[in-house]
Amino acid sequence: MEPEFQEGERLLVNKVVYYFHEPERGDVIIFYPPLNPETVYIKRIIALPGESVEIKEGKVYIYKNGNVIELNEPHYIDPPR
Repeated sequence: MEPEFQEGERLLVNKVVYYFHEPERGDVIIFYPPLNPETVYIKRIIALPGESVEIKEGKVYIYKNGNVIELNEPHYIDPPR
């Protein structure tokens, strides 16, 4: 999987957007993890509260309330080697 952002790139960050609406699947978020607050993490949201994720045979599945969604987003996982 190729990183979407490269080291040295500059990002424009909206620090207040989630005061007005909830995060959505596919959003890119930036945060400082509690156990490593000196490091900035940049991650893409693939599951929302109440959902669980399974990566199986190169596919991403989201489960919620007995329903399953297969994400058709190949950049979420590593390509087969």
